Amino acid sequence: MKLKHIQETCCDECGNAIHYHFNCPVCQILGAEITVYGNIWEEITKIGDEFECEECKSIFKLMNQNDSVDCWQWEWDVKPKSSIYAKMLEYSNLAENWDSYGGVPMLKKMFDIVNIYSKYFLLNDVMEPKVVPVSNGGVQFEWDTNTKSLELEFTPKKEILVLYDDAELGIQEDYDFTNTPWKITELVNNFKII
Repeated sequence: MKLKHIQETCCDECGNAIHYHFNCPVCQILGAEITVYGNIWEEITKIGDEFECEECKSIFKLMNQNDSVDCWQWEWDVKPKSSIYAKMLEYSNLAENWDSYGGVPMLKKMFDIVNIYSKYFLLNDVMEPKVVPVSNGGVQFEWDTNTKSLELEFTPKKEILVLYDDAELGIQEDYDFTNTPWKITELVNNFKII
């Protein structure tokens, strides 16, 4: 895959690159920071060299330089840090009618909608959820332990639909957190890595 970048320059006079941002194809952040500071051409010089997206921690590895002097035209391999991003990337490439009921591929805008939650899971030691495509182009995250389960459905209409079940407390509830998304953290924290 080829990557699109944004160059930060020192000043208008010298035009030297001091840092790069790029449009990350994994987390879909436009202008995501990378772990290479200064001139990327001095840091990434041979096949196998890598940099990391500061937003989603995916690793980009140089595979082929294609006889080009522009590293952004080279071929890169990507290894998403999180299986959440890997699955979402996979589901955004599903064929039309993938479920034989008229299902559409996961819409690219879903990356923007769920990105902040995915970061929260990674930063707060929450178990990675099972990631499931939804036929309307949305995505659902699912957690399941012996006594608790949680399903978060993110729809293309920016709705957040929740099903929570706690057998120990005898709770089974449906919620709509569309207007109160911060409440998700209260439920998700029940699925921290021990």
